Amino acid sequence: MENELVKSNVESINTRDIDSLYECFTPEEISGWVYCENHKNTEFALQIGDSLQTVAVSWLNRQDVADRFSSPILDVGFTIQLSEVLKEQIIEALLAKKSLAILANGIILPPAEGITPTLGALSLIPVQVN
Repeated sequence: MENELVKSNVESINTRDIDSLYECFTPEEISGWVYCENHKNTEFALQIGDSLQTVAVSWLNRQDVADRFSSPILDVGFTIQLSEVLKEQIIEALLAKKSLAILANGIILPPAEGITPTLGALSLIPVQVN
C-alpha cells in the first residue's frame, strides 16, 4: 500500500527539483543535504515499515554543496536527531526486514555511497562519509 504523503507528492516531483542525499546514519542522528528552491519549507519524514513519522531537522551550512551547485545558499545541510523511541522503531523495522526510508517532501532521499540503514549503523560505531 502506497503511503499517502509519498502518493500525494508523486505527481509534482518534476515541478519540484530536489537534489539530496543522506551521508550519515548513526544511533543519534541522520544527516545529509537537500538542495531545492525554498529548502526551508522542506518537510522531512522517516518511513519505518508502513508508518510515516514526521521529523524536525536542524539546518547546517554546507559550503561543499553550495559550491557543487554554484549557489550562494549555504544552509542546505540537515541533521535529524533520533529519539530513543525512533531508534527503537528503526531497530525493530530492520530486525523484521521492513523498509526504512528518509523522505523530503515525499521524495525518498538516496544514501551516499556506502551508507545503508542497517543494524550495524545503529551500533556504537557511527557510519559516516567525509
